[in-house]
Amino acid sequence: KHMDKGDEDLSSLIKKGVGTITSKDPLEKIKRNLLINSMWGLVISAGYVAVMIKFPAWQVLVCIGMVFLFTVWAIAKALLLYKEMKKSNPHHTVLQEMERHYTGLQYWIKIQEKAALLIYPVSAAGGFMVGGSLGSDKSIDVIMSKPTVIVSLIITIVIMVPICIYLAKQLNKKAFGQYAAQLKQNIDMLKAEQ
Repeated sequence: KHMDKGDEDLSSLIKKGVGTITSKDPLEKIKRNLLINSMWGLVISAGYVAVMIKFPAWQVLVCIGMVFLFTVWAIAKALLLYKEMKKSNPHHTVLQEMERHYTGLQYWIKIQEKAALLIYPVSAAGGFMVGGSLGSDKSIDVIMSKPTVIVSLIITIVIMVPICIYLAKQLNKKAFGQYAAQLKQNIDMLKAEQ
């Protein structure tokens, strides 16, 4: 039987296996990266639990415990956003749905960045105390009783917090920036057609 060009294209897709074709939809990429983000969050959370078990000093439990709670909160927010992006409102247009997803992603990123401003100093302090205890082979109470260590802690926080904020923004940009920009571009194109 004679096949036309369209049939040949379809036939070649079937032979290659449709499952091997990756989506170029920015929403699919964003959803995938939300899941990856959540999985890494779970691994990191397990690390925090291990640190709290290994170093049960109250200072570590408070600092790392707060960071752990922040991480769990961030995972929950990411999974809620993922779930929201999987839903669609049949009464909304495609444009409205795309705008809703874009706005949700931008809000999620901004909330994480704002919360991180409070968490990074606590995280730096917890890491400093654990590192100081490991390096000196002394208890956290002993190392934190020295004025020079307190000054070093403050310097560490002043240096580490901006670095952590910068790195977090870069990670968000890497994971979501390109796809958010594509989604925004698609939204703008649909608006221009109206």
